[in-house]
Amino acid sequence: MTLPACLRARLAFSAVVLTVAGLLPLLASAQTAVSGTIGGDTRWTASDSPYLLSGEVAVQGGATLSIDPGVTVYMAAGARLTVQAGAVRAVGTAALPIRVLSDKTRQGQAGAPGDWDQWVFGSGTTNTRLEQMVFEHGKGLAIHGSAPVLNHVDIRNQQGAAITVDLAASPSGVGNRASGNALNGIAVPAGDVTGSVRWGLRGIPYVITAGSVSVGASPSVGGVSPATVEQGQTVTLTVNGTRLTGLASASFDRAGLTLTPFSGGSSSQLFLQLKVDAAAVPGTAALRLQVDAGELLLPNAISVTAPMPAITALDPSTVLAGAGASEITVTGRNFAANSELTFNAAAVPTVVIGSTQLRGTLPGQPAPVTLQAQVRTPDAARPGQYLLSNAVALPVQAPVPPTVAIEPTPIALPPDGKARDITIRLSKADYRDNTLSLSVSDTSKATVTPASLVIPAGQTSAKITIVPKLTGTVTLTADSATLARISVPLFITADFRGANTAYASPVGVVVQSNTPPATRQVTAVNAMVGVAVGGVLSQVAPRSWAVGSSTEIAIAGAAIPAGAQVSVLPATGIVLGPVTVNAQASELRVTLTTAADAPIGARKLVVRDAAGKELVFANPAASVVQLMTGLPSIESIEPIFGSRGNLLKLVVRGRHLQQGQLRLVPDTGLHVDSTPVVSPDGSMLTAPLQIDADAPTGNRLVQVVTPSGASAAVLSAANTFTVASAVRETVTPVASRLVGVVVGTASPPAEPVQRQPASSLIGVLLGTGITEVRPNTGVVGTTTTVIVRGAGLQAVSGVSVTPAAGVTMGTPTVNGDGTQLSVDITVDAGAALGARRLTLTAAGKPVTFSRPGDGSFLVSAPVPELTAVAPQVLLAGQPAVTLTVRGRNFTNVSAVRIEPSQGVQVQSFQVNADGMQLTVNATVAAGAAPGSRAVVVTTAAGESTPTVQPGNLVRIATQVGPTYAGILSLPVGVRVGSGATLPTDPVNRLIGAPHVGVVVGSATPAPQSINGTAASKAVGVVVGAAAQAISPTGWLQGASGTVTINGRGLDTVTTVSATPATGLLLGAPVVNGDGSQLSLTLSVAPDAPLGLRWLSLGTAAGRTVTFANPALAAFGIGSLPTMTSVSPIVFEQGKGAMLLIRGSNLKNVLRVVFAPGSGLRPAGDIAWSQDALGELLSVAVTVDATAPLGNSVVRLEVYGGLTSAAPSPANTINVVAPQ
Repeated sequence: MTLPACLRARLAFSAVVLTVAGLLPLLASAQTAVSGTIGGDTRWTASDSPYLLSGEVAVQGGATLSIDPGVTVYMAAGARLTVQAGAVRAVGTAALPIRVLSDKTRQGQAGAPGDWDQWVFGSGTTNTRLEQMVFEHGKGLAIHGSAPVLNHVDIRNQQGAAITVDLAASPSGVGNRASGNALNGIAVPAGDVTGSVRWGLRGIPYVITAGSVSVGASPSVGGVSPATVEQGQTVTLTVNGTRLTGLASASFDRAGLTLTPFSGGSSSQLFLQLKVDAAAVPGTAALRLQVDAGELLLPNAISVTAPMPAITALDPSTVLAGAGASEITVTGRNFAANSELTFNAAAVPTVVIGSTQLRGTLPGQPAPVTLQAQVRTPDAARPGQYLLSNAVALPVQAPVPPTVAIEPTPIALPPDGKARDITIRLSKADYRDNTLSLSVSDTSKATVTPASLVIPAGQTSAKITIVPKLTGTVTLTADSATLARISVPLFITADFRGANTAYASPVGVVVQSNTPPATRQVTAVNAMVGVAVGGVLSQVAPRSWAVGSSTEIAIAGAAIPAGAQVSVLPATGIVLGPVTVNAQASELRVTLTTAADAPIGARKLVVRDAAGKELVFANPAASVVQLMTGLPSIESIEPIFGSRGNLLKLVVRGRHLQQGQLRLVPDTGLHVDSTPVVSPDGSMLTAPLQIDADAPTGNRLVQVVTPSGASAAVLSAANTFTVASAVRETVTPVASRLVGVVVGTASPPAEPVQRQPASSLIGVLLGTGITEVRPNTGVVGTTTTVIVRGAGLQAVSGVSVTPAAGVTMGTPTVNGDGTQLSVDITVDAGAALGARRLTLTAAGKPVTFSRPGDGSFLVSAPVPELTAVAPQVLLAGQPAVTLTVRGRNFTNVSAVRIEPSQGVQVQSFQVNADGMQLTVNATVAAGAAPGSRAVVVTTAAGESTPTVQPGNLVRIATQVGPTYAGILSLPVGVRVGSGATLPTDPVNRLIGAPHVGVVVGSATPAPQSINGTAASKAVGVVVGAAAQAISPTGWLQGASGTVTINGRGLDTVTTVSATPATGLLLGAPVVNGDGSQLSLTLSVAPDAPLGLRWLSLGTAAGRTVTFANPALAAFGIGSLPTMTSVSPIVFEQGKGAMLLIRGSNLKNVLRVVFAPGSGLRPAGDIAWSQDALGELLSVAVTVDATAPLGNSVVRLEVYGGLTSAAPSPANTINVVAPQ
């Protein structure tokens, strides 16, 4: 190669380091060296061939590497070509192929597989095409996340696979060959195909080398609970993971483990009943699940162990340090005769009482500590090893020492030098000896003996001797290392009343045994009394008035000076007139003119004398007045009827309701909340209203009382509330269409419209061609007529789509002038979604599309359908709100909007994996018009209906009232086909007769005549087998046990089923000898739906064994609620009140009970509601006049259980005497 040629070669590579291997005499012996980065468009020509690549050569920055036909590329040892961001265009010919060879062959040596590394096409590879190429003695080609085209590529003698791809790669091409490679194929790894890929490379087979490939995310298990089970145990196994829908089978690889799935579950959680055989071999077991998304295996999912001892309780639960040995009783299960109790792994003497209880002796503990108690049982399968229970903490607490007292106190002794005994007493017996040191502050005046004494453990007193000598006062002190120090005064005086006058033994007096009379505590309160010197003010009238008015106010008082002045703070919007004071100086009057736009609210009146000194109000609160919007008026109330014994929410609409109180006249039997909720503009007032069960029926006047006055006192349609014995039906809402009012004659200005002038595409078509295809989308499971417009279409001989799987083409028809062709395209329900290529053939060649995009035909899911939108109300001007839209067919969503769209901006939507829910952020402008709008979802298949319906409804509002979440209806059952028949009407009743009396020794009583219709209760006759009752009738979620059914002829029953059966597992029925009782096991899944279920009994002949009373075939599934508060907490004897219970999971509460329940009982049905503070239960409670005084626990009953009877602040009320 000449030097100018070398320079030209260097200029051809913008970022490639080219070196001349050497200037050799012969041109054929030269080569172009390449290494480093190719950062610009580069071409390898035959004239500069061969090329020698060494190290890592990378195509970057969108560069294109072009290789001419006939070029030979030698790869040095370990050399590699990687396309990171760019393209390779290597197009050889059959006569002049492009060859990629080992550098050994250039040196006259024999090449071997693996001499060089790979050609790698990364995810940044674009527009790459390899044709008529030969690759030898490397490690193959690798395609990662890209779609190069390979035609007639011959890959030989590679170490490993000819081509390696990942699950995001989409190579294509024809005529390719692979030979002499370790794998003559395209190696595909195991994993999930999560995007759209195409395997279109022909000539070389695709090979999955290990595992499996899943189209879509594979199912996975994140965890199994519990992870340890015992021989002979039956537990509910919880499996958490992803894509778990459609469980077909579940099993363990260890014998003796039986899995039965509960119905229900979700894509992320499954519940299965696991029965462990008593003879199951201990060890780990792998879980195998078959779900719709595929099979999955979780090694070492659970561990099977021998029955492990378990501790449930310790008695006592604490011990004292230094108290000596303690006997601990342990309650639990699986205790054996050789079990031992250990503390911190050290065994203690143990006595086994039974399999559920043992007793151990804990040695004395010298100091506070927390011990871990466990029960261990020798493991017969592993000599020297133990089966250990769970660890339970046993706190060793520091003891509270007794206190020291000296008796008598005070001590008064004469200075006579005589010894007197004094008692040292402990407040309680101690477990240890206590030594006390005794001293007197002045031994010249008194002495004490002994100087030290010991109060032995278990004793509480000791005697000391004091000898008083001289008059005075000294201090007697007792010190101890284990007890608190105490000091008492010792008075030595001649004027004393004896050492024992201040202390005597207790004296008790018992007079008969009459019950002490009940006492009542009454707090007497008198009005405030004030003393004022000089002028003083007492009251103001009126205390409030409306804005936009002129009002004279009178201020009463005493000694009001003649020159008094009045001011208002703040004074905004108020003008004061002249002040006048009456002759008695007891009243001041002034006129206040208030502007219509004056701020409403509280103002303070200030009165000063001529010198500026303020005159005070005897009651400072009397100086505060209120500016109101006007007198309150009522325009409507809701509801207008209420039935006795109910709690309801009364809504009053009107004007000027701020600071209003609700009043009903007459109010007999009605209790209205004293703190109603009023809207800021004073147009709506809301307050709970309780109607007693014995409230008189009839009309009541509703009034709103504010500081400015009361609403109308005359009954009208707007303010009449009726108390009824029962309200049979409520029809709501009753509403008219919106009415618009135009004031004046002005017309709204026309909205300017901006248009951008543009022309359509203009094309010239010669011969047969296609100008338009409509529609270009087919929905799975439907047939679509596709219209093709163009010219010369009568020459079309065939219509097809590629790929054709799942798509059936009809026979095309063409109109007379060849400008339109129509063809029916049927898409199977199971056809793969995605784009297909539409091809029309004429004269053996494809017909050209004037717009290439028309050649794409999309197979899509059906048009989206919306079933619910939450929240349904959007407040104008509020920040962005996340809307949750539920429905189906949310596949290939391209847009979401709200119609009409004025004032609403929608952006940033996300669709979940199953295409049944999407979320979108919506922002409503402050001036957006209120009203109903529709959420519209657009997909490739079309868009959902823009007509406002319940499933797509959102409302724009300028003001939002209280929000009530989770409002549900009763369950609705839909029976498809000939499903199970629910129980029929009752056919069996108890038969009884009235009491029969016998009269002895008197005349026959005169007959009594009664006019009426004689009737008896329905009498049913049961022939054959029948069931009468179920026990128990309620179960908690996650519970398991035995159901017992009583009846007759039950020995014919072979099957028992439940309706609905979701979340339930029923065992095989077992019947006693006379057929009067049937029992079976029942397990309830932790997520089993709450509510009633019905049992159905069947015989081997296919007949149904009915319940004598069908209502008794029902049982319920419940979940224990949580209580956070009750109100009120004080109830008076003989008075009823409304009990309000707050908490969670309260909706399924059946009734409220009290413990103890004597004298307390609910007086009506439970009402459930929800507000900003959470869930609320309301129930009227009657308290008998003789109800026991003291605390009672409120308990809530659900199917299968009651809340705890243990008292706590959240569930305790107190019954007191009438106040």
